[in-house]
Amino acid sequence: MEINNVGGAQNINQVQGVEAQKVAYQPKVDLNDPVDTVEFSSKTESAKKPKKPLSGVASYFVPGLGQLINGDKKAAGKFFGRHVGLSAIAGIATGIAVAGGPVGLIALGAAAGIGVLVNGIQSVAHAFNNK
Repeated sequence: MEINNVGGAQNINQVQGVEAQKVAYQPKVDLNDPVDTVEFSSKTESAKKPKKPLSGVASYFVPGLGQLINGDKKAAGKFFGRHVGLSAIAGIATGIAVAGGPVGLIALGAAAGIGVLVNGIQSVAHAFNNK
């Protein structure tokens, strides 16, 4: 590496500071040479799964089935478990209230029913987006 009169200095040993060293050393890189090129890949590109549009439709009928089709067993268990649990709460609470039990159980049944609806919507969106 040959350096002549960089910032008034006669050789590299006389150059002081980081900025002077940046000016003194300028590597020659051929951007067209494949050896010198660096390729970057994003995490989202490498983690992409093939889209399965029918998985969203499957989750519409059975929450969690779309996740199972996509290979996400953990999410499938969560969505299906929530569906079964909330449906049971809604049915039992409403049944007891209608059979002469406390009227407040109707509100619990309605809240659980809304939970079933929200869980179903989230299941469809999750399965369709392959998250």
